[in-house]
Amino acid sequence: GIYVIVRPGPYICSEWTGGAIPARILESGMPVRCDNKAFLGEVERRYFAALKEVAPFEYGKGGTVILLQLDNELDFYVCPDPNAYIGKLRDMAKKAGITVPYFCCAGQYGIEKSGGMTEGVNKTLNCYPDSLDTSFDRELRGYGLLFREKGEALMVSETNRDHFLLR
Repeated sequence: GIYVIVRPGPYICSEWTGGAIPARILESGMPVRCDNKAFLGEVERRYFAALKEVAPFEYGKGGTVILLQLDNELDFYVCPDPNAYIGKLRDMAKKAGITVPYFCCAGQYGIEKSGGMTEGVNKTLNCYPDSLDTSFDRELRGYGLLFREKGEALMVSETNRDHFLLR
């Protein structure tokens, strides 16, 4: 009865060392978190396997998985073509049979740098403001208006756990 947002990686952050990218990949020196054939080959082996395990548990198929995050806060990193990279992850998810909505989140409000302009991928923000900062409400409303102008909903995928913020 609990709805689930799945974050299988390839980069989840969650304060995992290397964002949960295996050390052997990070230590190899290959470019990661980008449209790099070697990295995407590594991703496909483990990410695709995880997605195949998730697919039967989607909402609408008798399960409770309602969303799939493709990557986490890519805007903190230099990715030459975020839409190409996120598009490859989206295509892997489709190939694995994932039909729930996909999203990638911006950690610094960098929607374009996070891959949020990729077709078929929902844009989200992670917001960690000072809860007593009165400008935050105005700033978030501004993002809401920007999204509305584009015909999209604003989703905040992570936030402080502070009750003042959740007003």
